[in-house]
Amino acid sequence: MARQWLRLFAGATLTLSVAGHALAEEGKITVFAAASLTNAMQDIAKAYKKEKNVDVVSSFASSSTLARQIEAGAPADLFISADQKWMDYAVEKKAIDTASRATLLGNSLVVVAPKASAQGDIAINNKTDWTSLLKGGRLAVGDPEHVPAGIYAKEALQKLGAWETLAPKTGTG
Repeated sequence: MARQWLRLFAGATLTLSVAGHALAEEGKITVFAAASLTNAMQDIAKAYKKEKNVDVVSSFASSSTLARQIEAGAPADLFISADQKWMDYAVEKKAIDTASRATLLGNSLVVVAPKASAQGDIAINNKTDWTSLLKGGRLAVGDPEHVPAGIYAKEALQKLGAWETLAPKTGTG
């Protein structure tokens, strides 16, 4: 259900953000989007094509890669970054129209376990016993050197005083 609402919201915001934008070519829009948005953007592109009869040509990569490509002159009508830092970079380099910048979506960090796990709900705070929770396993997080979700996970775990203990037990990527 949450994913359906995300699609509807993202589709609506894409429509609103593109509505006043002069398209590079009639009937086509080029979207540069963070790789983490691939599935959602493919669904949105199909719906947009059906609704507006406009082809959406998508390029997916890390926000840093896309921002640098736009700075170098790559033709993007819409840039959807997963990281505010790289949107700031694009603004600083005058690679995007500052007036068109809008924050559309956000992220939440969650902890999940396999369905078969006997683990119930947990309270995450500075007293959380991560070693017991992991039971010798690893904690999967995005790579904090490359992806926003990894950066956010590291920052949250540092704030909880758990990063130093957990860093060697993380499976990043």
